[in-house]
Amino acid sequence: MRNTLSIIVLLVLVSSCSTFQNPQPIDGIRLDSFPSDWQGKYACSAEDSCDIGYYLVTKNTLEFGVEEDIQTTKANYFLENGKHMVKKYVNDLGTIGSIEKHYELTNFEFRNDSIYGTYLNRDLHQLGKNLHLIKSGQVYVLNFGNDSGWFPILIYSLNNEIRMYSIKQKYLDKLKLNDQKQIVENLTVHDINHFFAHKSKYLNIGSKKELFSSNGKTLQLFEVEE
Repeated sequence: MRNTLSIIVLLVLVSSCSTFQNPQPIDGIRLDSFPSDWQGKYACSAEDSCDIGYYLVTKNTLEFGVEEDIQTTKANYFLENGKHMVKKYVNDLGTIGSIEKHYELTNFEFRNDSIYGTYLNRDLHQLGKNLHLIKSGQVYVLNFGNDSGWFPILIYSLNNEIRMYSIKQKYLDKLKLNDQKQIVENLTVHDINHFFAHKSKYLNIGSKKELFSSNGKTLQLFEVEE
């Protein structure tokens, strides 16, 4: 099952059905801000094909988004603070039935009583809330989620590259679960560093996507090998 960013994570990354009961690793150093040299906006290169159009990293937030096509009735269009907006009814995690969400239109035209165009679908994650960044030696672990479960992404920064990896599902399947199907066995700093030292055994290293920031830093997303 492939998770997309709008569901839990860097869609960007991976395919997994397992989440942890707690942010990982349990004995790492929890940070309240992203390293300053990570901060900036990362956009997909023109010659590449990315699931996510951009990532925006600030001191304590991570935002990612992508443009999506829309065709809806003109009645769902409205202006908000000078921006062209559209209402859309979606099924969201933790809700029963569909809920109303508002999106910014990036390109559109009216045709009779309908709107055709694109809108910006974006997610915002904040450190200390639905995002935790934990330092594990030279490796960082970015945990996405909430009380329903946490999904860890391993991050290694070297010179002008930020590389992101996920843990292989076949390893996660060996860990103990609770009745809610959350992993209750906590990882340690030693575990994380062992995984990174043996990447081919424990981490997903597949096709590579690169996004570039305005300050010259490269964000590399390693997807699951299918």
